[in-house]
Formats: sequence, C-alpha cells, structure tokens
Amino acid sequence: AINYSAAADFPLRAGSRWALRAGHHLQGVKVLPGPRRSLPDVESKHPGAANLGQRLIDAAFRAALVYDSRDSKLTASRGVFAEEYAEAARDGWISDMTYERYGMELKGYLPLAPGSEPPIGAALQGRLERLFGSVPFWSLPSLGGKYSHRAYGDGRFVDRAAAMAQAELRFRLFRTELSGSPVSFWLDPFIGAGLVAPSFGRAASNAVRPLYGAALRAGGRPQVVGAADFGIGQEGLKVFLDLNY
Repeated sequence: AINYSAAADFPLRAGSRWALRAGHHLQGVKVLPGPRRSLPDVESKHPGAANLGQRLIDAAFRAALVYDSRDSKLTASRGVFAEEYAEAARDGWISDMTYERYGMELKGYLPLAPGSEPPIGAALQGRLERLFGSVPFWSLPSLGGKYSHRAYGDGRFVDRAAAMAQAELRFRLFRTELSGSPVSFWLDPFIGAGLVAPSFGRAASNAVRPLYGAALRAGGRPQVVGAADFGIGQEGLKVFLDLNY
C-alpha cells in the first residue's frame, strides 16, 4: 500500500480557536491473497471487490471548519474539539475513483473537580459520516477499533453512512513519579452505541451496536498515554492495548 496525508490549519484570526483546515490524502491499495491458502481470497469470494488484484489510487481533497479549545491534544482534561468537513475525489485527478464524503466529529472534556488535572472528569465523543459515489470497501465509512467503536475489531462494520456516540467518566486512582516525571493512573468506565447503514434514512434500529466497558489508563502529561481498553458488545469482550506519544 501507498499512504500519504497532509493538512494545514488557517486560523480565522490571530489567536482564534476557529480555523479553516485544508488537506489532501493519497492511498494506493492492491488487495492480494492472504497467507492462509485454505481461505478463499477476496476476489474469488466477491468478484470485482478487489479490482482483479490491480492497484487503485484514492486521492481526495478535504476542507473543514475546526474549533479546538482543548488544553492538550493527547491528554485533554477540559475543552472542546469540533470538526465539520467535506471531501471530494475525482477520477483522473490522480485518483481512480469519484466520490464525496461529508462528516462531523465532536469531542468534549469536562472537569468535575478543580485543579489543572482534575481527579474526576467526563469525556464525550460523537461522529457522523456519509459517503456518496462508488469506492472500494476499504474507503467506505466504518466502525470498529479503539478510536472508533471499542468493543468491536478494526473496521468491523462498513457501509455508506456511519454514526457513533460514547461517553466515559474518568477517575484518577493515584499519582506518582517515574524517572522524575509525574504519572497518573486512571479508571475510565464508558458506554456508547453506533451503527452503519446504506444511508441514515435507511438505518434500522436493530443495526445499532451498543457497547460498555472500562479502560485502565496511565498518562504522563503532556505527551505520553498508555491504555488498556476492555469493551463488551454484542460479540463479547474485546481488549485494545495502546501507547501514544
């Protein structure tokens, strides 16, 4: 695969929390048979889905309106992040496909106690995405994975429209020092739900996938977070381990 993405923010005025974001991504994908010969490959199971083994280029331009008042991008304890975006690709403009993608995302962090790092807080997240056009399955809106729907595997649910929402409480268990740097350990119970559908108007109630669980998190502000997420959904327990810098 070939992957590239870039974006630049242009504040609406000096010091503003509002910005216009311009971005571009390029992805080249060729779907090949897997390592297990006993399993049929994608092309034999779903003719045409893998483009007969030929590489496809997905290149799209994105424009977005962004608001960001978080105190940290990785270890936020207060503030809001919101983005509303539109994306377009055209066959012949580097891309091999034509489509439009529209969406919005919201993240909110609410301290429930005083202090620069409150011992109790809440976090909210929501996302809507809709795609119009003809694209391969790997470019469709999806749900699944630690950052999307953490009781299901990465990309578990795929269709042209996706929606999700989740909320969590954050309880600091204790704080200590490691190698001279302060590190906090947290317990974060969470709950959420999400769905994918051909369109939001055709979404059925039984397509909603609920989840609940808890995360154990260690953070050394402002740049290091390690976490173990234990999520339970309709397919049982899923565990995600993660370390971010």
